[in-house]
Amino acid sequence: MMDRQAQTVKCLVMWRYDYKCSECGRQYPDVEIEVIPSGGTFENMRVVCVDCNRTPRRQYRARLPLPDYYAMLEKELAGV
Repeated sequence: MMDRQAQTVKCLVMWRYDYKCSECGRQYPDVEIEVIPSGGTFENMRVVCVDCNRTPRRQYRARLPLPDYYAMLEKELAGV
């Protein structure tokens, strides 16, 4: 069972995001949401739905360096 302090932090993060997934925008209770760490501090914790958290595409997109992301976006816009 989760200790009281961890549960309080989880509730505060969910409240900060208005119980909405930070990826797709769907809101609890329509979808199950989770709190994930993105750097280890309270400010970096995010709320994502179970679907977005389990999607490999989201993990790949999050780790893609910005110049590579722009290059990929330019190719998509050019129709290559």
